[in-house]
Amino acid sequence: MGFGLGMHRPPIPPPDAATDRPPVPPARKWRRRAVLASGAAALFLWVRYLPKLPEIFASGPEYHAIPGLAPFRSLDAQGSVTAGGGGALIGIEPTGEAPSWHAWVPRVTADPCRYLFGAEGAAGGAAVPVAYFTDYQCPNCRLLEARLADYAKDHPGRIVLIRHELPLLGPSSVIAARAVLAARLQAGSAAFERRLMQGRVVASRPAMMAIADSVGLDPARLARDMQGQAVQDVLDRDRALAAVFGFFATPGCVIGRTAFLGAVDARLLGRLIDAEAALGPVRCKT
Repeated sequence: MGFGLGMHRPPIPPPDAATDRPPVPPARKWRRRAVLASGAAALFLWVRYLPKLPEIFASGPEYHAIPGLAPFRSLDAQGSVTAGGGGALIGIEPTGEAPSWHAWVPRVTADPCRYLFGAEGAAGGAAVPVAYFTDYQCPNCRLLEARLADYAKDHPGRIVLIRHELPLLGPSSVIAARAVLAARLQAGSAAFERRLMQGRVVASRPAMMAIADSVGLDPARLARDMQGQAVQDVLDRDRALAAVFGFFATPGCVIGRTAFLGAVDARLLGRLIDAEAALGPVRCKT
């Protein structure tokens, strides 16, 4: 079709100043922007999830047998831990003498299920026994305890929780552990433990006596029991268990046959519990 007099020719778009080429049509610009946006999104996802690729594609956790402690095994992973000076020198006393817990090592090695899980956990029932080692001054211990408590609440009857005292973070930790063990020798110890956990108090003997009095315990008896042989035996037993399983810091945990150090995340806890439940009751070899 030609253009006669009185007719106007459509305007020709000006050339691109940088390339001296006609401008890209709007539809093509839209497609280019979509491609660029998709590429940016893919790059973000790659960077975001690259560290997780081994976990995503792994077939499952890796384990290593603990020598001389069948059927227990250690998990080839570690969560967040809290370490103190006592952890590095777990077998050394200031006097140079062997600490009293050394005498417990042969006993707990010969019958680990009995001392680790107690009568209820070692009974071989359907519930998976979960023993954890904790320090009242350890923030990562609180994380692990909260995750275990949440799991127990969401899965009634699935696990049995057994707490062990491992006070590695100094004198305050030792005082708190002794006070808790002494309180368990009286009725109403659960209220004492809740106050100690929630109060965020610096553990001292006067503070422990005050908490005992406030929850209806006998403070004088608590003070005596804190220094008694029954409390010392539990501390020695737990320290020996920690040494045998290689827990040099807190928290430490043994789920069924599987031992690991640190506050691992809730998803891994669930996977470990499921794996142990599938294996059936723990049978210790002596």
